Amino acid sequence: MNFLKLLFFQPTDYQIQITLTFLRIILGILTIGHGLPKIKDGKNGWKNLGTAIMFPLNVKFVPTMWGFLGAATEFFGGILLALGLFTRIECFCLIIMMSIATAWHIQKRDAFMIYSFPLTLIFVYLAFLIIGGGNYSLDSYFNNM
Repeated sequence: MNFLKLLFFQPTDYQIQITLTFLRIILGILTIGHGLPKIKDGKNGWKNLGTAIMFPLNVKFVPTMWGFLGAATEFFGGILLALGLFTRIECFCLIIMMSIATAWHIQKRDAFMIYSFPLTLIFVYLAFLIIGGGNYSLDSYFNNM
């Protein structure tokens, strides 16, 4: 009976907020990890990235700018996500980025195992877009000032 209670207990609001904070910070760190190499690549890397990420949309102008925006969205967006600052705005930008990444992989006819990661992130970022950063975020701190 105690085992079943453990499996089906209702978490407290505090437990939910701590879990949300932990998930947000870990997701932010992982996003930073994906964006940092792209930021470090510099202009040539940004041009290649911009060409790649805008290919599914048939956009061929200023690829360096698009590449930098993509890299910055991941790197700086990961920092903002970990801090819980501008969470909803940043998650919206990350959803766009991951949608383009998913479309790019599908257009390349990559296996599902390749594009399932950015596809999954779309839904995780969507959850944070809806929920926000939680009680233990800078969004919450500045909202309650």
